[in-house]
Amino acid sequence: MRYGVVTGASKGMGLATARALAAEGFHLALVARSAADLERTAQELENAYPAQTFIGLPADLSDKAQIAKLGQRLQGWPQVDVIVHNAGIFRPATVIDQAEGDLEYQMELNAFSAFYLTRALFSSLRSGSHLFTICSIASKHGMAGSAAYSMSKAALLSFTQALRLEWQELGIRVTAVLPGQTYTSSWEGSSVLPERLLAPEAIAEAIVACWKLPPGAVVEEILLRPQLGDL
Repeated sequence: MRYGVVTGASKGMGLATARALAAEGFHLALVARSAADLERTAQELENAYPAQTFIGLPADLSDKAQIAKLGQRLQGWPQVDVIVHNAGIFRPATVIDQAEGDLEYQMELNAFSAFYLTRALFSSLRSGSHLFTICSIASKHGMAGSAAYSMSKAALLSFTQALRLEWQELGIRVTAVLPGQTYTSSWEGSSVLPERLLAPEAIAEAIVACWKLPPGAVVEEILLRPQLGDL
């Protein structure tokens, strides 16, 4: 049996990844803030794959106490084969105009949550497990009008790179995923056509392809951008 944990699992890239892993036979713990959204996602997957288990675990991952409780709830799982750290938020603003507290919240949710949840789940990992962090092209190149977000995603990439080195002798693979602009709910209602941006399913397929590599090989970074470039 295969067991996975996906954060931000009720929408966008997280939902697409949960669907892709479920199709590969995974039992999944689905994490997001909205209990109602998680219930709908779990029900959808249960209907499609009745032999597998899908549990929704509502949590605000910007809160260390809730992360600790989440880790405790998952201690009963025999192992965790895949973790996808996808939870995050994008609050664009210039350095001068960024609202008070926005930097701290984006750092907590986009970067610190992966650090603390990884620590909470470490005892359930084993040789052959695979951890993914959903970073961003902003992890490598700061974006004007999004300095706080860029800082948080750069921190997430640095964490991923350090973890890769720390765990390489344990047989645990670590991959940073750096998507360009992806059509998620934040683009709904805009004039941008979905086909102009990356589809969330493209990110999910890349994650599954990396996970399927034979032992002894790891993709350290996946950089995906729209074919026509960024807007």
